[in-house]
Amino acid sequence: MTKTLFKSLSCTLLIGGALALGGCGTGPSNYSGSESPARNTVEMVRLAYPVLAESNGKDGLSRATLKGINRFLNDSAAGYGDRMLVDRGADVSDARVTMLFRHFQSLGLEIGRADGVYGAEPAPGNMTIYLERHMVQTPECSGLNVPSTPNHQNAPLPGYGCSTATALGLMVADPRDLVAGKTDPSATAEQTTRAVQALGKKK
Repeated sequence: MTKTLFKSLSCTLLIGGALALGGCGTGPSNYSGSESPARNTVEMVRLAYPVLAESNGKDGLSRATLKGINRFLNDSAAGYGDRMLVDRGADVSDARVTMLFRHFQSLGLEIGRADGVYGAEPAPGNMTIYLERHMVQTPECSGLNVPSTPNHQNAPLPGYGCSTATALGLMVADPRDLVAGKTDPSATAEQTTRAVQALGKKK
């Protein structure tokens, strides 16, 4: 009788365990397997400032012109990671553009091409400078309290990697590096050195 009771109890436990395991694999899944991990998004903006021809007709950059440019840069908080671009109108000499770029470099700013077309064509003798900046938007860390089961596809949960992506987005010095990293170490070191030197001059 004892053996019969033991066998009955064992069968009951096995059947109950099988039903419990079977219940884990039934019902709709909370996740389809197509969920995307949390990522940063990077947006590029350009701030424009017009540089008019000098009233005396010369190619240089007058004190008043440089004062206006520096005010624009200060108001825009120009710094590491920003890139300066120039649209030039007709009759603007290469020498004037070169002087402008040298001024940017003395402030530790990176310069881009001066022969591109970034906006409306300036009037003859005028230039438009653009401060190109990349801005990072960290992911929305939502859905962290969503039940993790059932998840038959073993898919990443909605908040998977969100804190790591957010930390990276907040600490990166140049958000443009999240799109395409720098490939020239010497240029990067030179740019960083100029930026540090420029900060020292402001003290």
